[in-house]
Amino acid sequence: MAAGYFFVQAAAIVGWWALLITVPSTRPYFTIRSAPFATLGAFALGDLGLIALGSALVAVCHGRSWAGRAAWCVSGALLYATCYTVAAVVGGVSSPLGACLMVPASVASIMASTILSRDALADSLSHGSSA
Repeated sequence: MAAGYFFVQAAAIVGWWALLITVPSTRPYFTIRSAPFATLGAFALGDLGLIALGSALVAVCHGRSWAGRAAWCVSGALLYATCYTVAAVVGGVSSPLGACLMVPASVASIMASTILSRDALADSLSHGSSA
């Protein structure tokens, strides 16, 4: 289930960027007021390269020894972007929609990372005790 969440997260991020690029009228709901779209666009590489691609790798390779650490890297990157978004809302310069989407995503990503880490630990303990 945790690996499946990371797959959904990867797809959602790619879909969200596709929406922003193809439907420019959606941009004001996510940008800082009076800032050009390039300000939000600066997050594209991190969102797509770290969070979306990282989420996809975790989903596909969740049984590998490094997948739990990768999940935590993805969660950390997402949490950083979430803090930025929440700060923009608290500062009164952005619509709350982005924060309303990102806060639950960050919590879910952290929960999924915790589950993957717990499962990896259980696997290593069970393999270690049978040797």
